[in-house]
Amino acid sequence: MRHMTLTKRSLATTLSERQARFYRQAVDRFAAKMNWTDFDDFAFGRDSPLYEGVRLKQDVLHTPLYLELRDMWIKLGVEQGYVAPPERKGARRRS
Repeated sequence: MRHMTLTKRSLATTLSERQARFYRQAVDRFAAKMNWTDFDDFAFGRDSPLYEGVRLKQDVLHTPLYLELRDMWIKLGVEQGYVAPPERKGARRRS
């Protein structure tokens, strides 16, 4: 499975060398369909390069790297049955 980035610009221009290497590893693990909880630990764990250069973890929530990792994490969760698929726009709820 190939991961298509959410952002239109290249992540390479916004990442440190360590973060770029980490992102490539994340894409490889996503493609290999890594277990969802293991991907969570890898991507968002305490030692993740995602938090490089920030003082508060919440500072990463709108960065391109975080958004890409979150997208992969959600897709893995849906595929593996841990996360409910998002509702499609215009879909009607059954009552």
